[in-house]
Formats: sequence, C-alpha cells, structure tokens
Amino acid sequence: MSSDKNAIQEWEGLRRTTRQIENDLDSKLFSLSKLKTDRSSSLNTHHHNNRRDHRNYSNENEDLQPLISSKNNFDYLTHEIDSLIDSLQTTNNQMNECAQRLPNNNSILYTLQRHTEILNDYRKEFTKVKATIQNQLNRDTLFESDRMKLLEKNFPTTNHQPRDFLQKESEHIEQAEIMIEDQINIAVRTREHLLTQRSAMKAIRTELTTLANKFPLIKNVLHRIGVAKRRDTIILAFVIGICLTLLLFWFL
Repeated sequence: MSSDKNAIQEWEGLRRTTRQIENDLDSKLFSLSKLKTDRSSSLNTHHHNNRRDHRNYSNENEDLQPLISSKNNFDYLTHEIDSLIDSLQTTNNQMNECAQRLPNNNSILYTLQRHTEILNDYRKEFTKVKATIQNQLNRDTLFESDRMKLLEKNFPTTNHQPRDFLQKESEHIEQAEIMIEDQINIAVRTREHLLTQRSAMKAIRTELTTLANKFPLIKNVLHRIGVAKRRDTIILAFVIGICLTLLLFWFL
C-alpha cells in the first residue's frame, strides 16, 4: 500500500514536470515560429529596397546585422528546444516506468499516451520550422555573398568596406611610425657626430692655445742658439786665421 502511494506521488510529480516542460516548449516554438515570420518580412522589405535603390552600397554592414541577429537567435532557440525535447523524452520514459508500478488505470494510460503524442507533435513541428528557417538563412547568406561580390566588382574604389579602409589606414600609420623612427635615429647619430666634432675642435683649440703660450719661450731659445752659433763661427774663423798666419811664417 505504501509503495502504491509513493508511486502515485512520483507520478504526480512527473506530470507536473512534464506540463512545465511542455509549456516551455510551447513558448520556445512560438518564438521560433515568430522568428521565421519576422525574418520573412524583413527579407521582403530588404530585397524590395535593394531593387528600388541598388546604389545604397555603403550600408551593407548594417544590412548584414538582421541576418547575423537571426542566425544567433536561431542557434540559441534550436539549442534550447533540443534540450527541452530531450528532457521531455526523459520525463515521459520515467512516467512510463512509474505507470507500470501503478494499478491498471485507463486514466493513467490515456494520460501517458497523450503526453507521448504531444512529444511527437513537438518533434514534428520543431523539425518543420527548423528546416524552413535553416533554408531561409542559407538563401540569405548566399544572397548577401553574391551582393557583396557584385558591390566589390561595380564599386572597387568606394569605401563600402570599412575594415579594408581601416587596414589601409593602419598600414599608413605603421609606415609613418617607421619613417619617424628613422628620422629620430638619423638625428641621434648627427647629434653624436656633432658632439664628437665639438670635442675634437676643443682639443685643437687647447693645443693651439698651449703652443701660443710656449711660442715666446721657443723664440728666445732659438735666438740664444743663433747667438752661440755666430760666436762659435767667429772663434773658428779667428783660429783658422792664426793657423794660416803661422803656416805662412813657417814656409817663409
């Protein structure tokens, strides 16, 4: 008797969990269906605007935003719905196991069958809506790719690719930085060369000053040397004269 009571309580808990999951699935599937409707409406407007004015090529990044947003929402919703369907399948299996422990009851069997049918309906609806939106996204991606190629072909010099423009600007900035660094290096080397020349000129000026200070002393020494040389010459001439006189007296 106690085991039957526990089984009934488990059954009721599983039913509440199942209904909660089914409500969540209803909400997610409605959001997914609304995404399909909104995406179709947005695409019709977008294609109409493109046919009306193909010159509006500067806003393709803005045009891509709805597609990117739809893809993100689609991935999120499909992941959530997949998880909910798996949870609902697990809960239904638990209900089936619990029903086998309960006394035969047509109401329980009907409830179990009904939840199984609801799960199958959710699977079919989800598969159908998912395939429809996936096909839409694939077509949209192909369309945007072709449109971008056409814009690149027809307007090669326009600024409809901000990333390319920014990349070129970045390259220009890098080249300017390299040129500035080269100029700075040249200026540094020039400064070092000028400092070296300044030191050399200072040393030369010091040597010249020293020589200028020593010049009177050198002149005085040279003068003394000249005087001594003239004196020696006179003495030598006097000696030679005496010698010649003595020789003359000797021969005579």
